[in-house]
Amino acid sequence: ILDFKLMRIPTFGLSVLGGSLTRITAGALPFLLPLMLQVGFGVSAARSGVITFSVAAGSLLMKMVAPPILRRFGFRNTLMWNSLIATFFLAICAAFRPGWPMFWINAVLLAGGFFQSLQFTALNTVAYADIPQARMSAATSFYSTFQQLTLSLGICISSAVLTLTIFLFGHSGPQLSDFSIAFLVVTAISFTASPICARISLASPHSRFP
Repeated sequence: ILDFKLMRIPTFGLSVLGGSLTRITAGALPFLLPLMLQVGFGVSAARSGVITFSVAAGSLLMKMVAPPILRRFGFRNTLMWNSLIATFFLAICAAFRPGWPMFWINAVLLAGGFFQSLQFTALNTVAYADIPQARMSAATSFYSTFQQLTLSLGICISSAVLTLTIFLFGHSGPQLSDFSIAFLVVTAISFTASPICARISLASPHSRFP
């Protein structure tokens, strides 16, 4: 069903590997953040949803500025450095506490959503750059499968870490410190995507935005 020979194509293979590591955090965020806001902060589900929407707003804002960024810095540099920036902003979620001004929480989430969406846009473009037309359908199926798999894996890892920390620290339920550890674990995984993105050759004709 899945043609693993596609991984031999450098741009596709690197995009799958780098994207998978990044999407683990992307998958964990919609699970950890609303749960932390409702259980840890004590806010309502409706208010939690409004706060979480900042991530989506950042993603929508990015769509307007992605082409100029990719033209200016190229795919390799954008993916390599943007991976670190996006993960950094999402790692800040581990420091969220009820005393934080809501403005700054929304600002961090907005920036995190912006840079995370830029990363996915660049990865999705590079992934198909060298795929022959005859294998495009197989590549799309392969890439989409791994997208959903790693997004689900992010939820699995974050929930497992959350459960483990509750057990190790003897908490009766999830505490803010437990959520912080879970955020740091999933973002630590995403940090490893940057070296993979750095392997995209600058000599490649697809390392620059056309």
